[in-house]
Amino acid sequence: MGACASTARRAPLSVVPSPPMQPAAAAAGGDAPARLHTCADAPSAAAHPADGAERGSGDKRGAERQQSCAPAAEPAATQVVDATPREASIVAQLAADGRLADAELHARAALAACDAALGEAHPATLASAHELASLLVALGATAEAELLHRRTLAGREAALGADHADTLASCAGLAAALRARGELAAAEPLLRRVLGGLEAALGAEHAEAAVAAAALGSALHELGRFDEAERLMRAALARLEAAVGVEHADALACANALANVLSERGVPDEAEALYRRVLAEREAALGAEHIDALATLNNLAVLLAADSARLDEADGALARALGGLSAQLGPAHPAVLGCVHNLAGLRRAQRRDDEAERLFRSALDGRERALGTGHPSTLSSCAALAAVLTDRAELGEAEALCRRALRGKEAALGMAHPSTRRAAAALAAVLRRRTGAEHEATLLEQRAGG
Repeated sequence: MGACASTARRAPLSVVPSPPMQPAAAAAGGDAPARLHTCADAPSAAAHPADGAERGSGDKRGAERQQSCAPAAEPAATQVVDATPREASIVAQLAADGRLADAELHARAALAACDAALGEAHPATLASAHELASLLVALGATAEAELLHRRTLAGREAALGADHADTLASCAGLAAALRARGELAAAEPLLRRVLGGLEAALGAEHAEAAVAAAALGSALHELGRFDEAERLMRAALARLEAAVGVEHADALACANALANVLSERGVPDEAEALYRRVLAEREAALGAEHIDALATLNNLAVLLAADSARLDEADGALARALGGLSAQLGPAHPAVLGCVHNLAGLRRAQRRDDEAERLFRSALDGRERALGTGHPSTLSSCAALAAVLTDRAELGEAEALCRRALRGKEAALGMAHPSTRRAAAALAAVLRRRTGAEHEATLLEQRAGG
């Protein structure tokens, strides 16, 4: 029988593609490439699965409150709870090894056992639901993940209070699911709540608070607020490296996320140095084919592709990342579709337009199915395909795609977001090539210049 997780653990943090939006690559792909996040940008809050440590609340009274909320166990329930450490360790280790599908099977069995033996309101059942939900984010099953995280958060708020460590873990988990679903504005207040709660309980210098700061910074990057994102991530990285060491998984994930911001801000040398350091450490610790290592390889390839003199190097890195991620996650996973989008942008930079169009269409179709038609990543593939078609003077379809991208991005991200402004400029460029559309083009250019 599977058993439930009796304590909150740092959920396996997902390989989630962020909304692609990097100006330096816009010329190559019409809209920017997808960078992949791996560990600490969306923390769910207890111990990292690689070390299996448990995290207390930082408050003895909170721990006593959690214990008092658990109903007395019947004999069958006791058997389930007694099996918890072994089952939880298996799930954590499978996730740490990148074996997410196997981890999901164990986590589903654990949750079913807890539901049956303890009831859905028991703290141990809520912990199992949290663990499964976090795995589902990593696997791209974000709708189910969001529902589970909302259930867990409501249960923990009722049983433990709004400021308990496990409640904050559920806030972080729900924020990760919302980010993966492209609901960035809804994720931000949850992440700020987590950061405020952890800083109040543990202090701003604590590693858990630093992980939460990195998660908030990564979300702000996706929202286009680069100054605050960089500031938070630099501070978080310094605190993590001091607290847990430069080789720790959380510190490496924060370095990867900071490199994403720096790449987008036009600081390629520092970004490349960070990517290469993270890649070397992950390959040494996890293996070259581990999901986290491949995600960083994708990000490095995106950076290299922005330099016309390094397209061949980018091609080799991206091909390896795409092959490895596809083999492990399947062709429909959002991270794999992000790599396909990136490869299409590279093919356009290499002036292989037929391949670029085919790959952008494949990425767009896959993202529509996996993420929905209004997701920022879907809209980025829409805009990138429009750019290829504009180059080929197929202006009717290009205009329709540009209008769709602008409408969706303005709704999801706001007009001030760099990605939305690029969408407005792209539509204006198409309209400039159509007789009688000059006035609309001028208005769009004014909005894009904002």
